[in-house]
Amino acid sequence: IKYRFVNLQHNDFSFMVGTYPMVQLPTGNKRLGENRNKVQSFIPFWIQTDFDKWTIYGGIGYRINPGAGNKNSIFIGAASLYEISPKLQVGGEVFHESPNSLGGLDTVGFNLGGVYSLVKDNNILFSVGKGLKNGSLTNQLSAYLALQVLVN
Repeated sequence: IKYRFVNLQHNDFSFMVGTYPMVQLPTGNKRLGENRNKVQSFIPFWIQTDFDKWTIYGGIGYRINPGAGNKNSIFIGAASLYEISPKLQVGGEVFHESPNSLGGLDTVGFNLGGVYSLVKDNNILFSVGKGLKNGSLTNQLSAYLALQVLVN
């Protein structure tokens, strides 16, 4: 659920400040590790602006990561998207996350991706990226593909 504290709109310009707390339900098999059955949460504070064909957003978030050997972490990121056509936006992001385990390493990385509009309020989200700092241990390669359904 996304909540906007500030939502300013004027012609082709908008500015938003909000949060969208998330709960990540466990899907892993407990036999693969004790922490596979733990619920994680993420509480972000995000700022976004849209003008012309650009969308720029970013912010900071706090990840609650319960479990033996785990610790909570701070995530900071920024992204920009450019509208190629009414159906396609492409862009990139950079991010940093503090260690999420005791004795763990922080990570800095990037992703390139976009949004493809299928029909009103239904989009395909896609990205691929890698870690730049401690990447061989934290994020050698990552890929993401999702269906986004917007509900007003």
